[in-house]
Amino acid sequence: MQASFLHSLIFVYSHVILAERPHAAFSLTVDEVEGHSIKLPPPTHQQGQSASERRSYNVSVLALDESNSSGLDDILPGDGCQQEQALVKALRGLRVKNISDVRKCSSGRGCVTWTGCSVTSIALRGEDLRPAKSLNSWPWLSSSFRGLPDLLTLHLRGALIIGNLNVLNNCSKLQDLKLRQTSIGGDLRIFKSCTQLQRLELGKNTHTHKKWRDRRMIIRGDLSSVSSCSKLKVLNLAHTRIKGDLSSLTKLMELEHLNLEKTPIGGHLKTLWNCINIERLDLSFTQIEGDLQDLQKWTALKELDLCQTRVTGSLEDLNHAAELQVLNLSDTGVVGDVAQLAVMKKLRQLDLRNTTVVGELESLQNLKELDFSSVRDYFEGTQVNVTCKQEAALANVLRTLKPLSDNLVDSYHIDGVTWNRCRVTGISVRYSYSDPCWGRRFQGLSLSSSFKQLPDLLYLHLDDAPMKGNLDVLENCTKLKVLKLPNSCIGGNLNSLQHLTQLRHLNLKGIGAEIKGDLQSLQNCTKLKELALPRSITGNLKALRLASDLQVLDLAETKVRGDVAELAVAPNLSTLDLSDTGVAGELYSLHSPANLRMAKVGVTRTDIRGCLQDFALREVLAELGLKDSELKDLHEIAGVKWKDCDVIKIRFPGRSELHGQLSDWLQRLTNLEVLVLSSANVTGSLQALKHNARMRRVDLSGTQVSGDIDIICNLESLKYLDLSNTQVAGELINQKNTSFGKELTTLMLADTNISFMLSQDAWACPKLVLLDLSRSPIKDTSLGGFLRTLGNCNSLGTVMLAGCNLTGTIPDIADLSLANSLVSFDASFNHLSQVEAIPPRCQRFSVSGNDGIGFKSGVLKKALADYVSLDLRDLSLASPSEAKELFDLKLVQKTKHRILVEKGRGYACSDIANHRFEISPDKFAPHELCACLPGWSGNSTSCHQCPVNTFKEDEEGECKPCPAGSKAPKGSTTRDECKCKLGDLFNTTGTLMLGH
Repeated sequence: MQASFLHSLIFVYSHVILAERPHAAFSLTVDEVEGHSIKLPPPTHQQGQSASERRSYNVSVLALDESNSSGLDDILPGDGCQQEQALVKALRGLRVKNISDVRKCSSGRGCVTWTGCSVTSIALRGEDLRPAKSLNSWPWLSSSFRGLPDLLTLHLRGALIIGNLNVLNNCSKLQDLKLRQTSIGGDLRIFKSCTQLQRLELGKNTHTHKKWRDRRMIIRGDLSSVSSCSKLKVLNLAHTRIKGDLSSLTKLMELEHLNLEKTPIGGHLKTLWNCINIERLDLSFTQIEGDLQDLQKWTALKELDLCQTRVTGSLEDLNHAAELQVLNLSDTGVVGDVAQLAVMKKLRQLDLRNTTVVGELESLQNLKELDFSSVRDYFEGTQVNVTCKQEAALANVLRTLKPLSDNLVDSYHIDGVTWNRCRVTGISVRYSYSDPCWGRRFQGLSLSSSFKQLPDLLYLHLDDAPMKGNLDVLENCTKLKVLKLPNSCIGGNLNSLQHLTQLRHLNLKGIGAEIKGDLQSLQNCTKLKELALPRSITGNLKALRLASDLQVLDLAETKVRGDVAELAVAPNLSTLDLSDTGVAGELYSLHSPANLRMAKVGVTRTDIRGCLQDFALREVLAELGLKDSELKDLHEIAGVKWKDCDVIKIRFPGRSELHGQLSDWLQRLTNLEVLVLSSANVTGSLQALKHNARMRRVDLSGTQVSGDIDIICNLESLKYLDLSNTQVAGELINQKNTSFGKELTTLMLADTNISFMLSQDAWACPKLVLLDLSRSPIKDTSLGGFLRTLGNCNSLGTVMLAGCNLTGTIPDIADLSLANSLVSFDASFNHLSQVEAIPPRCQRFSVSGNDGIGFKSGVLKKALADYVSLDLRDLSLASPSEAKELFDLKLVQKTKHRILVEKGRGYACSDIANHRFEISPDKFAPHELCACLPGWSGNSTSCHQCPVNTFKEDEEGECKPCPAGSKAPKGSTTRDECKCKLGDLFNTTGTLMLGH
């Protein structure tokens, strides 16, 4: 790899030499390799060459890894374009990190743009270049840029690049040049021929290393060098050594952004009179002079900075600049009243320090973008009064509101006080009873009459304040939205607040409150969300009939009366306390507001009847199909159980006459724990149970309920779930339901479309006792993998998996926790091939219907010896010898009792004596248990009827022929069926005789 890399470098080097001196003869040898740098000796020179021609060709090749070498093709258009080599050398000089990425033009990344065979754009940022390890390896603007005459755009902003502008003297087509915050120097003269230039940003040299200070990497020249660039829109030469006069820019009619900050430029503002498109002008710290009147035509002006210039004029001359956002006239000769800036609605930054401006800061309070908290500092040295009128009133208020009165030096920056420009909008203090000096420290607190001079107050929150005073001092605060004075000793009348129609939160609750009045005083406060009043308030709830936004209402221990039905207008009511009041009515009339919970309702010692959940329960039962006659007394319905005012159980099992559906009102019964509707003709979706988080038992078996099991999986308190024979679908185990099953004891999902999705991790079901998934799909049909999933369910006693299309073997699970709990296992009617072991504590084991299944040696013997109830019906063993061995060892014995007679097939089978062992004798052990019926001959279950003229009277032996001369039909069972032509055969004294 290293050799390939060296060969590539030597080729590039030789190609460059040949391109510059095609007739030079030279030889190349590798002298030294240092990291990624290679030094080559100079080529031999021809006799007669000039000194300039015999320049040194020793090259220190810039670091270039193999990805760069291979990426050169990505930025070159191919077809042998002449500018290819110039571009490659220019990019190497700039030390681009990854040249192959330069072609990918995207936001925040460097790119190169080609138009045909011409490089038209190069845009690089500091992060696109390699960091310099030494002074000799810094990125530099190489002379190769002279080979890019078609360059239109060059952006190298924010990179530590050294070099000189002279290398761009061939780039006369430049339109956009940004070299700000680099270390590139040079003279502006090279731009005289760049008549297409639209953007020029130079200067603010970022390079400060002492070794380069003498090289004077600075921008210099005269401003007249760009006078011919008539298409310039952006000219930024801030922090450069440019000299000249503003008059050089007179012809730049399209100029929009001009920044000459901290340059020795002079001249007069009036020379820019016709540059009416300027939006941003920064001439700060220059020798410019003029009058603000010279800018009257600049209606598009957005930013103006004339700090420390010789500019004079009046603020009135800027009335035309309605779009102005930034204005800095500090240390100028500007005069005028600050109120003249009120027309600048978008003004956000203002600096008028050390000017002779006068006026009141308050005159600017309608400027919404201006930050009043900091703008005061920018009027230092002026005659502007930066004190707001409300400061005096605020100071009086704060003197009575300790601890806010502890610091009145700067009332604009006091914690707990909020300003909106020159308007006090908020006062908030929390007084703590835990303060050891509470009694002494907060003595004398009161509501000051100066509140009347704070009409813009939006909120007043004095929590737990031992406050005295009268509510009437707040009657002018008509904009108040929040008024909270809980646990205070405020007096007065509620009527003082009748004009505070913007109130959202009103809390005057407190034992010491001496406020009186009628609730009627608040009838116009229709936007109230919170209302808490002291015990002395009277009135009727009718006063709140328009307060539809109410969420919290606390009138406990007041003298308020009326019907609770008046509050039905507030559907978002979440907290209600009417305890010890004269309110009456039916709580049912509130129509179960969406957010109301009984835990937040207080109706003790009132005449309010019923429970809040009455309405929701009535709707639930009506939609289930209960008759109106059953709904007369909701608290006496058999099948519904209440606890205080909460419905906790709904049980209607086996009521097939119910024809209804699950109601969404079930969600309002938030404390419901049991729902049993088994075998009812009920439809609907499980979605109705989405918010019943306390549900412990759900039995919807045999109904037509549908929906996704995922809804149930969110009920983390569920202990019993039976959805057997329903239309519920979905996946039972899902990674997003990791908490499901932790409380579950019974899970019955037989005959559903719920698929049991196995995961690699064991299912956490520590309390599960019974699992029935019979005839429901299991995605992974390997029984062994399924049992591993249940391996940690150490309480699981019964697993029923009949008809789940399972395959594989039943493994030995002795190493799983499940083995210690499993007592009943049903895997009947699947496609299992082998039983490796029966769980050690299992008492009932069924694999019926798995035809051809085999048992590992000794498994059946041990099961019989352990008295395990085995169900092996409807199957034949893989090896018939397994069954025969059980009979040979007398572990299983035949009985005389027949349990199977197949007359059509001519055989009958006996039962076995072990009642714990269930089998199908004709499949399990036909040779030991089955024999041909009379009239049939053969072996076990392979029987055929006795031919004509023969008979068989018992189950043993073969068919016997009839006596000579007699005939019998096929399948004859006795000798009596043999008939002669003259009569019947009969037996007399042991001799067959022919009768007539």
